[in-house]
Amino acid sequence: MSQVNTKGDGGRAGALPPRRRLHLERLARDMEALAGIPAVIVQGSPAGPAHLHVGGDPAAGVSGDVSCDLVSGDWWFIWADGEPIAPAHDPYAAALAIARILEVRT
Repeated sequence: MSQVNTKGDGGRAGALPPRRRLHLERLARDMEALAGIPAVIVQGSPAGPAHLHVGGDPAAGVSGDVSCDLVSGDWWFIWADGEPIAPAHDPYAAALAIARILEVRT
């Protein structure tokens, strides 16, 4: 993958464009419904766009942050370290992948 655009909002870091919000909301719903994992949208700051915080206790290593970014013209769910998770049009697959990763960390 290439050409990651973490802004995706016309250049305003921290803004949450409707499409990004929709994808993050769908992923949050699937995380909670499919895996029972809490997920909350964290509004971005001037340093970056909004993201989804998934999981429980960050100190225990069973949580993570997921963004939704434009990659070569398509929206993708991406881990905070830049690793792609799944295309945003498939929040179910992303939720399953995230749940597997969080499960391994426990």
